Amino acid sequence: MKHLFQTSLFKQILLVILASLTLSSPALASIQKAQAQKLCGVSSSNTDTIIRTLQQATNSNDLNKIFGCSALALSLGNEKADIEGTSALIEISDLSLEIKFAVLGLLNSIARDAALLDSRYYPGLIFSLLYQNNFDQLDQLNAELQQAYSNTFWVLIGLFKRDPKTTAFSYYLAAQALYRGQGIEQDFDAAKDMFEQSVNAYESTGVNLPDDISMSRAKLCFLTSQRAETFQELRQGFLQCFKIFGKNTNDLGALQIATGAVTAAASLNGLTDFKGFWLQNYDHISKVGMTNVKAKRYLQNRCQNQKFCDAENFLVAIKSSTTAYETHFTSASIKHRVSTQISLRKAGLYNGEIDGLWGNQTRTAVGSFSSNTNIPTFEVDRFDQKLLGSYPATDRDINMSIAKIHERAKGKRIRNYASNYQIIELDVPKRIFRLDPELDPLSARSRVGLSNSTSIMHRGRLITCNTVGIFTQCF
Repeated sequence: MKHLFQTSLFKQILLVILASLTLSSPALASIQKAQAQKLCGVSSSNTDTIIRTLQQATNSNDLNKIFGCSALALSLGNEKADIEGTSALIEISDLSLEIKFAVLGLLNSIARDAALLDSRYYPGLIFSLLYQNNFDQLDQLNAELQQAYSNTFWVLIGLFKRDPKTTAFSYYLAAQALYRGQGIEQDFDAAKDMFEQSVNAYESTGVNLPDDISMSRAKLCFLTSQRAETFQELRQGFLQCFKIFGKNTNDLGALQIATGAVTAAASLNGLTDFKGFWLQNYDHISKVGMTNVKAKRYLQNRCQNQKFCDAENFLVAIKSSTTAYETHFTSASIKHRVSTQISLRKAGLYNGEIDGLWGNQTRTAVGSFSSNTNIPTFEVDRFDQKLLGSYPATDRDINMSIAKIHERAKGKRIRNYASNYQIIELDVPKRIFRLDPELDPLSARSRVGLSNSTSIMHRGRLITCNTVGIFTQCF
């Protein structure tokens, strides 16, 4: 389709086919069938004749005829013609923004009626994808057209939800709108729930138009990797990523997001071997010129007999890791850190100094308590509730420990780690976040926390310790 350009004649023809777009109610635009027949060079309404002419126009790169025959195909009211017409329009839509808007207008003119009256979904499916993928460019249209397209989009979501063939896609569209803040307030948690409903709808029917459900799986996995509060929730999310790797998906973008999600999770949980393996995968399948077929073949070859590609093995590694709790512990107030160590000592698991520092002994004790109670350290709130509730530290023990820390490190800015502890770098590579511009990198677990202050009275003196990030200073 190279070397095509939009002539002034073509612009006039668009206005003829979409004559109603110039009226006061753009939502009422309709195909002018007689003009479409003239442009296509076909007076017949026979589906096979029109499709054959459309294919000839595509082979000869006759842009004007492609548009006319596509419009005529969409006016026939049958699925076969809809598929051919929308496919041809998608192919020419990337030639220029003006053509893309013309295609969007044409599909808008018939999408709602086709879905509502005839249960024909292809015009609406393609309209919805074009609308979402080009949302940021719609401000170049007048306000009336923008509103008309927005109305069509949300009506289609409602119509798609009624039919099992398109229910999963309706949830996907709503999730994407919430994820990107397109015509609705951005809400990552709500988007995650919608992606999950999209996956559930697909798995209950096994049907999804227009494609597989891989992108819903990938974004559910990615959002879960950042926002899960329980291990079970994390597990359900990551199983979606590994399902993408194991299925014959046609979506390269979904493969990239899923690979990035696993890489990010491995990094944030201190799984250096997993991170190295999956980061190499991500970098390879994100190369310029990569295709879906090449990416799938590469991952299949890399994953042969590899423990890193087994979902359960990956999840067991996360469950066994104490890194999530380490991040929580080292950014908590000194009172909380001291209380944790005192409780671990009372549980018979910690024999080290009560110093509020994360070291090998604290890590081992935390891991042991996690194993004994079957509470993953990933679930930091539940872990703390169980530990501190079962083996509470007294105020006297807490205050005496903080006073000792104050005497030893008074006025100094100390890092909340034992001096002999080897810190693992948990930063997620920035290129992972760039795989999806709408991803919220700040929602990922971070070592940089809010200021946590602890003040106690000891022997008539006020002691204040401030924790910012992974550093504490006492006065």
